[in-house]
Amino acid sequence: MQLIKLYYENNEIHSSDITYPLEDVLKVFNSCFPEKMTIELLKEFSNICIFTLYEKELPIGMFWLERKTRDVSFMTSFAIIPSHQRKGIGSKLFQCLPAIINITDTECILFDVQKENKGSVASYEAQKNCKKLDVMNKCFICSVKGF
Repeated sequence: MQLIKLYYENNEIHSSDITYPLEDVLKVFNSCFPEKMTIELLKEFSNICIFTLYEKELPIGMFWLERKTRDVSFMTSFAIIPSHQRKGIGSKLFQCLPAIINITDTECILFDVQKENKGSVASYEAQKNCKKLDVMNKCFICSVKGF
C-alpha cells in the first residue's frame, strides 16, 4: 500500500511527500460511506495507492487507485467529507488526474458511476480529461495520458 498526501490551499491542489496516519483515511471513509472500515481491513489492501486530500491538517477527501494491469488502474472510494461537498473540491481533484497518472506511472484510470447518478455523470463528463464509455449498464469514465 502506498499513501500519497494531497493538500488543498488557495483553491488549488498540491502533492506532498509528508506521510500521514492510516487513521486519517478512516476518518474520511467512515464519514462518507455507510460500510465502516477498520485499520485491520485497510491493511489487507496491498495493491492500492491511497490519495488523501487535506485542508490545513484536516483530512477532507480521498480516493483509492488499484492497479489492475501495468497500464490500467481502477479508482474506487472517491469521497469528499460532507462539510466540504458542493464547493468544487471534487472537480479540482479530477483536474489533477493527469498529474496522478504520472505519479502512479499508469496509462489510464478507470472508474464507474451508476447511470442513474446523473449529477455525477454530468460533472465527470464536463472534465476535459475524462471520457464516458457505456459498458454493461454502467458508465465508465477514464483519463488517459495525452487525452
